Amino acid sequence: LLSDDAVQVNAVVPQSFTFSISSNSINFGALSPLGAKYASSTNVDGDLTDTVAHTLTIASNASAGYTITLQGATLTSQQNSPDTITKAGSIPVTSSPGTEQFGIYATASGGVGGAIATPYATVSSFGFESTATTSSVFATGTGSSGSTIYSLHYLANISSLTEAGVYSASLVYVGTSNF
Repeated sequence: LLSDDAVQVNAVVPQSFTFSISSNSINFGALSPLGAKYASSTNVDGDLTDTVAHTLTIASNASAGYTITLQGATLTSQQNSPDTITKAGSIPVTSSPGTEQFGIYATASGGVGGAIATPYATVSSFGFESTATTSSVFATGTGSSGSTIYSLHYLANISSLTEAGVYSASLVYVGTSNF
């Protein structure tokens, strides 16, 4: 009970969460064992130099922050599904033309408390540890974050023995606010 000269003041701060992907289609173009290719959302032939393929933007006012996960398999032949481009794995690797590699790294800007998970956090070194049935943590944020932009870079290298075909990967990024 309040005394007659006291005023109780109440307020509600609504939960807030946004997550977006700048482009849902990125391309490597034709791959060659003679040089690395980097995915692009603006060039259907991919790029010969490391470039940002697309961005993820996330913001939350959750006191426990957010989590972004990644699920999906490596580049897989559409003609013969056992044929794949070897994923980089859980230890980041640098580009090695002539060796099969598929991987990602990211950088973060803006926001507060955003952290990219290993193996995706090392600039110019690529990792990839998710599968079609298991997800991996891609990034986390602690506390109320503001808006964080993750810029993603994708690498594809092949060997002279990589089987011919049209390869693709369907990757699912899921942003979850930890209210």
